[in-house]
Amino acid sequence: MLPKSKKRFVHVGESLYRYSSNRAQYAVFKHQRKLIWKSLETSDYELAKRKRDEELERAGKVDVEAARMSLDSLLKLYEENVCQYDERRGKPGFRYSVSFGNPGLTVLTFASERLPNSI
Repeated sequence: MLPKSKKRFVHVGESLYRYSSNRAQYAVFKHQRKLIWKSLETSDYELAKRKRDEELERAGKVDVEAARMSLDSLLKLYEENVCQYDERRGKPGFRYSVSFGNPGLTVLTFASERLPNSI
């Protein structure tokens, strides 16, 4: 038997565990072959079950728009988001290259350079 000072997780329900020291509930589930431990930030069992169900539903959702987005669209979106952090020009000089030297190997190279003031 473990000493009382030993902290551990206790199984309390389907995909639910409680941490012994602070009684916080955790949802435990597999998503895309990964084991996920998600804190439900509650010690109430009934609320933890509802939050667990929400987490399982959220993990199973796929953003259809993002799943169909091309690499070029993703890079343009990235460039737009980086632009807001350039203090000098408001728009960084942004280059990227994609090389497909080896089948099954994709290498993305990003280079962010500041634009000269003359442009």
